[in-house]
Amino acid sequence: MYKKSNNNGLSFGVAINLSNNPDGTVSTTPEISSSGNNVYVVWMQDNIFGNYDVFFKASNNGGETFGSTINISNNPTTSRFPKMTASGNNVFVVWQDTSPAPSDILFRTSSNNGLSFGSTINISNTPGP
Repeated sequence: MYKKSNNNGLSFGVAINLSNNPDGTVSTTPEISSSGNNVYVVWMQDNIFGNYDVFFKASNNGGETFGSTINISNNPTTSRFPKMTASGNNVFVVWQDTSPAPSDILFRTSSNNGLSFGSTINISNTPGP
């Protein structure tokens, strides 16, 4: 859920459901970042198989509305604990992933305000547990 304040936190607008979970799945560990008029949210969400993926949404109008949900990790194993930051038009997302077993830190970046993301980069390349 997302709420915004236009008066330094004295009051907040209506809550926006960003994840809209299907089939009783759970969204957790949200992170938020902003740059200029852009607001970015990333979170982990489980699927019907009990694994998690990392999802992302962007607003380019100060958090009034959000675009489509992007599955950042999109793999059959568990992706969790996303972290994110933004600077100018760039958005940077990292997360822990069990797809390259046993577990690695993966990274993706967007250079167009979160409209699309480049290839996944394994930045830890863990050789063992």
